Parts: sequence; structure tokens; C-alpha cells
Amino acid sequence: MKTISIVGGGTAGYISALILNKFFSNLKIQIIKSDKIGIIGVGEGSTEHWKAFMDRVDISFKELIKECDATLKGGILFKDWTEKDYFHNVTDLYLYKDAQVLIAYLKLISENSETSKLNNLNFLKNEIDKNSISKNYCPVNQFHFNTFKLNIFLNNKCIERGIEIIDDEVLDVQLNEKGEISNLKGNKSNYHSDFFIDCTGFKRLIISKLGAKWQSYKKYLKMNEAIAFPTNDTEEYNVYTIAKAMNYGWSWNIPTYGRWGNGYIFDSNYINAEQAKEEMEKTIGKK
Repeated sequence: MKTISIVGGGTAGYISALILNKFFSNLKIQIIKSDKIGIIGVGEGSTEHWKAFMDRVDISFKELIKECDATLKGGILFKDWTEKDYFHNVTDLYLYKDAQVLIAYLKLISENSETSKLNNLNFLKNEIDKNSISKNYCPVNQFHFNTFKLNIFLNNKCIERGIEIIDDEVLDVQLNEKGEISNLKGNKSNYHSDFFIDCTGFKRLIISKLGAKWQSYKKYLKMNEAIAFPTNDTEEYNVYTIAKAMNYGWSWNIPTYGRWGNGYIFDSNYINAEQAKEEMEKTIGKK
């Protein structure tokens, strides 16, 4: 049986393994990862493609919500970027109509509410209840989730589906005379495979050994550092991510059950992490 080895146990590694396992049952899929390498703790809001991934690999959104403290995401609310706040990448649910009127607006009218206060899950819950006959129906295709719990959840899914997970630190990539990978030298063992996938993130463990060079876009992408931190749980959850313009970048606020994930992405040419922290504390009104 041919083997595909995925190096790296983050979200990218687990997603790759689950997709390959689903569509290539005749291949052995293994993940080589090190428990010494921690989780950064960002990336707690998905794009609209996440639901397609779940459907492809038979993961129920109810499982995701239960195991990953997930909440439903309808889009992104951009605050203070322009004169008026605006939504981007809005889920189809907000486009549903009744008597040619958008349901979301009918809800706002009935509550005499402002658009920025669209934070009630009742109309989403009604959509789920109406469609409960469908096993995996969900009114949105985006989610917020606790990235640490998501990592555990995907790890368990891989084990459940027979994907081999090896806890080892890869120290070196050995090449043959043709410049191809002959094996990976680990702390515990050496690993041979028919195909390797590099999911080691910024470390670029495999591809850098094969001659791939880092291509910088810092000329265009000015935000180059970030601080990330949780805040306490609240009674209500937005059905959107908040992306707020700051003095030297932008901040995110993501609701998950039990806590909020927050951060500030900034340009270190103007402020440092401590100054970014001070600006965030002033914005949210707490240490």
C-alpha cells in the first residue's frame, strides 16, 4: 500500500489528512507531528468554504458546535473602515425573502433595531428547527470556533477514521542524488513515504529543503505583527465577526461559547506590542 505522509499537526495537516482519507481509501495516510509545537491560537473564524469541507468528509455541524464551542457566522462586520459600517461575505440566509422583503430586515423592523445590533440567534434557530428533518442542515456555511478545541476535534476525527498519527519531531529532510526526498529524519525514527505534504507553516520544513524561497509581500501587506487574547463570555453572541479599524491596523472580535477570541494586527513600524496592548485596553475599556 502506498503511503502519503503529512508533516505538521495543525488545522492544515488534519484537513489534508481527512480529505485524502475520504477520497483515496486505497492509500495509507499518516500525520507526523510534534506535541512540543504549540498552537498559535488564532484563526477562529472560518470562510464560507468550511461547510463544504465538512460536507465532503461527513462532519456534522452539530458535532462541530458541541465539540469546538462553535457559534454561527453570517459574515464580517467592518467597523470604522469607512463612513458607514458594512457587512462582507454575507451568508445566503440573509438573502432569504418573504413577500419580496429580506427576512433579516423584517426582523430588524419588528425589533426597531439598528443594523449594527443584528446579534440575535432566534431567526437562525427557527431556520434550523424548520429544517430539522435534514440530518446536517445548517442555515449558515461559516462558523466561529475555539481553535484549541478544533485541533483536538480534528485530531480525534483522524484517529477515528484510521489515520495514523505519529508524535515525533522531524529534525531533517534527507535527499537522494536526484534531489528527491528519500526519508525524513525524526527524533525517534526515520520515515519513508511515496508522497509528502508540508503543513509545517512558517517553518517550511520540507519545501525549504527542496529549494523553495520565501517570497515577501511586505511592500503591499503592511500589517506584520499581532497580539491575541481572550475575553470573558457574554450572554449574547454576534452572528458575525467584528473587524474594527484601529490607529495602526485592525482588530478582530470573535464569539465562541465560553469566551471571545480577540486580537490586534498592526504595523510594527509605528507601534510595538505593548503599545498595541494599551490601545486595545483603551478600546475595550478593561485590562
